[in-house]
Amino acid sequence: MQYVLLIYEDERVYGGPEKTGPALQEMMAKHMAFAPTFGSARKGGAGLKGTASATTVRAGNGKRTVHDGPLCRD
Repeated sequence: MQYVLLIYEDERVYGGPEKTGPALQEMMAKHMAFAPTFGSARKGGAGLKGTASATTVRAGNGKRTVHDGPLCRD
């Protein structure tokens, strides 16, 4: 059995689509320190494209809606 671990955070914290700054470096260091805990069970890892290229699927009340771009919660 395989699982996927997705971690979503607001990309604006890390400098937006440009992904620069000390917050990004700190987060990457934490991810790199955490990754070895999976040992040989870890199959890979990669970043995703920014939310501007996202498609969001939301299900509820027996319906499914598809949206180009992220759903904002601000």
